[in-house]
Amino acid sequence: PVEVNDVAFSDGYYYLATKSGLYVSRLWIDKPEETVSLFKLSAESQTFSENEPAKILYNNNRSITISCALNSFYSSFSGTHYLYRLIPYDTSWSIQANSEIYFNNLPWGDYTLEVKAKYGNDQETKTTSLSFTVLKPWWATWWAVLLWILLFLLFIYVVVQISIYRLKR
Repeated sequence: PVEVNDVAFSDGYYYLATKSGLYVSRLWIDKPEETVSLFKLSAESQTFSENEPAKILYNNNRSITISCALNSFYSSFSGTHYLYRLIPYDTSWSIQANSEIYFNNLPWGDYTLEVKAKYGNDQETKTTSLSFTVLKPWWATWWAVLLWILLFLLFIYVVVQISIYRLKR
């Protein structure tokens, strides 16, 4: 801890007189903008960092959790609420006081989560977004669908061959 003897403000600088000497620093005239940080996405046993594209396996989409936080110049705001919507799933904003957002059993596809915080005297942050994909299950991939079609055609062929055999007999 530094013991401050005197403080003065002049021309965008503040001066602190202490026993150790004089400290001079520039005043922050504009505070930085508050934003929402989306820092963790997890789906069952998978966890993704914000740098990598999130591709969630279909079997792991039963419980998706996204953690966020208000990045603020001030230490904290009481009564902070988070507004979010999942595009194309939601069209309207949902609001909650909790900083963790949960989704259950999303169908496969591409999603964009938009989040903003409401804090202080009804101030809002800019919207922050996070894109992720729930991958198709193996049985819905193009090669599996092709296999289903081939099996169906083979079944029809076998039924026709059995009918022809019975007719000849």
